[in-house]
Amino acid sequence: MTMLLVELLTEELPPRALQRLGEAFASGIEAGLGKRGFLEEPCEARAYATPRRLAASLSAVRAATQPRAVEVKLMPVAVGLAADGSPTPALLKKLAASGLEGTEPAALKRRMDGKSETLFAEAMAPSVALAEGLQAALEEAIAGLPIPKVMSYQLADGVTTVQFARPAHGLVALHGTGIVDVAVLGLTAGRVTHGHRFQGARDIALANPQEYARRLSDEGGVIAGFAERRAAILQALTEAAAREGANLGPQDDCAALLDEVTALVEMPTVYAGRFEREYLAVPQECLILTMRQNQKYFPLFEPDGKLAEKFLLVSNLRPADPSRIVQGNERVVRPRLADARFFFETDRRTKLADRVPQLATIVYHGKLGTQLERVERLRKLATRIQAKLPRGARGMPYADRAALLAKADLVTLMVGEFPELQGVMGKHYAQADDEEPSVVRAIEQHYWPRFAGDDLPDGDVSIAVALADRLDALAGLFSIGQAPTGDKDPFGLRRAALGVIRILVERKLDLDFHELTRLAAEPFGGEGAPELEDFVYDRLRGYLRDFGFTTNQVEAVVSQRPARFDQVRARLDAVAAFAKLPESDALASANKRVKNILDKSGALRWNRQLAPRAGRGASPARGDSGHDASRRRQCRGRGFPGRAHCSRGRARRRRCLLRQGPGERGGPRRARQSPFTAHRPGEAPEPRGRHLAAGCLTMKLVILDRDGVINQDSDRYIKSPAEWQPIAGSIEAIARLHQSGFRVVVATNQSGIGRGLFDMATFNAMNDKMMEMVFRQGGRIDALFFCPHTDAENCGCRKPKTGMYEEIAARMHTDLKGVPCVGDAMRDLEVAAAVGAQPILVLTGKGRKTNEAGGLPRKTLVFADLGEVSRHLVAAAK
Repeated sequence: MTMLLVELLTEELPPRALQRLGEAFASGIEAGLGKRGFLEEPCEARAYATPRRLAASLSAVRAATQPRAVEVKLMPVAVGLAADGSPTPALLKKLAASGLEGTEPAALKRRMDGKSETLFAEAMAPSVALAEGLQAALEEAIAGLPIPKVMSYQLADGVTTVQFARPAHGLVALHGTGIVDVAVLGLTAGRVTHGHRFQGARDIALANPQEYARRLSDEGGVIAGFAERRAAILQALTEAAAREGANLGPQDDCAALLDEVTALVEMPTVYAGRFEREYLAVPQECLILTMRQNQKYFPLFEPDGKLAEKFLLVSNLRPADPSRIVQGNERVVRPRLADARFFFETDRRTKLADRVPQLATIVYHGKLGTQLERVERLRKLATRIQAKLPRGARGMPYADRAALLAKADLVTLMVGEFPELQGVMGKHYAQADDEEPSVVRAIEQHYWPRFAGDDLPDGDVSIAVALADRLDALAGLFSIGQAPTGDKDPFGLRRAALGVIRILVERKLDLDFHELTRLAAEPFGGEGAPELEDFVYDRLRGYLRDFGFTTNQVEAVVSQRPARFDQVRARLDAVAAFAKLPESDALASANKRVKNILDKSGALRWNRQLAPRAGRGASPARGDSGHDASRRRQCRGRGFPGRAHCSRGRARRRRCLLRQGPGERGGPRRARQSPFTAHRPGEAPEPRGRHLAAGCLTMKLVILDRDGVINQDSDRYIKSPAEWQPIAGSIEAIARLHQSGFRVVVATNQSGIGRGLFDMATFNAMNDKMMEMVFRQGGRIDALFFCPHTDAENCGCRKPKTGMYEEIAARMHTDLKGVPCVGDAMRDLEVAAAVGAQPILVLTGKGRKTNEAGGLPRKTLVFADLGEVSRHLVAAAK
């Protein structure tokens, strides 16, 4: 087996990309030669990378490929052969172009290729020399390098321009003892490489690839392998720190710096330096950052973890007397530390709270306002989240204070110089201002987790502000259409979504994700909330797959769009346990077959007991019954589409109005929306509806109560607005139904006004309060079903009163444009039947006593409370 070495000598390459460039160069050459048949088995590929070279060696490479039989695809039989079986001119031309002249048609093979029968011919691929294969592989490898920024430069002829990461000055290509005749970037291959620029041999003529790494190290003073050089630097740093009675601190903290330094030196040598102890009065995070980031030094730490007044530097020179190198670096680091001390002392003269108004000068986003406006949103959101955490209302003042101060350090000198210290410096400044400990902790930790595997915020206040910060960023940017696309994520939204997931899952928080997104989207009019939820659920899929769950297991749980992320792992464990049962495969296959059969039949209903009966003219996509669809066609067939008068009488006209979509005046019927679908006032709502599961229809529901007490669990009628209270859990139940895919209308029958139990003003005040609650939940009005008349007005026909539409719109402070407003001549259950929805009667308060057995329309569901409705229907949907 013969070894191959390829080396490209350049000027100093980008240090942060060097390791990737070296690995990509080696793997590119290996892949190019492998697909051309030049590699023998086993073949070991090794990558080399220094600041001034990229190289690769392959242990077993052939000098030429072996002739081999190949199959050449020609053309479809119908094109290549005439009716009598003779070759067509097209086939003869193709054979000549493939070097297969004289091949008899009988010798050609026929095989189906896609939907047509195709002709194939057998041929022998000739042997190819290594020079030809390596030339192609080298060009492909260079073209595929992950170069951060390509540089254009001219060759020595002054005419030719080439592009590469940095100007290239030499090319080595050795196969055994011979040079492979290849050329790239204006260079011709040879056998001479170069050592260290100042302290190594200038030219090293290689006899064979095996001596490459050894001679570079012995004669050139260069450790060619990136991993070997990194290990040598780490060992030297560890030994030097031990001699100083200190340590390097956590290895993860200095790993990135170690990689960068490895890419900067070819002859690594470690020296120790010192600085004045007075600088330790500055928070050590500032000193550590300036040494690591600006100077590429490794700060040293005492055994107790505190920063020592010492540091280590890695030099690319190895002089007999290194004192000048050490003194020069000590002289350079002092101004940096002095700057940090000046920034810190100056910043402390102004309290953190006094800096908050300055945030108005920082634009967060052109469409989302300033940082000060964002802080106000964070305060509201953080306090609402805090109320749902274990500390509850007791922690709300601290959450509000932490959210107020969380971004104040952005206007400090220290963070202006070192943006990486945002949050950290806020913690130190808040501590100096004697802020409450949980507030101090939250200012720093609301940025956690900063990266994959980072620590999570600790404590209710920190968690509330951290969630608020990420949810506000996600909701705001999604509302203006700034969702990540492809591999571009300029605002770090994927990281923010993963942070939300990790906090909810790993801190086991009993929080409803749908409610969190709704709260976050409120300041932006609810825009982008559905897309935001889809985005987070996609990130949740990837997060769960990292724990070893299969794609099917993850999809079985996440496709249900669970609201409680803290329960997802338990559900996945249950799914994984079920998958281990011997009956699981059979059950899954049977379920899949049933679903496919029902999908093809087009008659699938998620719950036949609850679904309207399908008949002639039924529209499954809308969930209408055949009777309703047929009756609608009859009304429109008489020339009165939409909201026009109907010749079948006032009752029929009311039914037409109820079926009509909001704002429509004819044309195809739009799907009725849920009254809890958010939209901006004065804006026509978008049609919406989704399937509960594959092949299952969204169910339209009208939730009714018999005596208008769905908003109060009482045995008597409400006499004043002060007595009005919704049944405990009713709003949550309605929201849960909507989240599960139901289109819900809540209709109440305030019959007390007709009996003279209270006056019209009280009635209006109670409805105002009810509408306020609806709008606060992001709701809207699809249709109005109540009569404003009293017995004194002789309300026999119970038709809408003139001017009622404008009166209600003004009273509700909203635009009801396009909302049908009808009188309540029909019984409440007739309303449900008219809109083609499943009637659900909730018997609460007085309704429990007044309900008569029987007399209810067929398939009416009766429940004791709204929570029972939600639990029953959501369980059925799942």
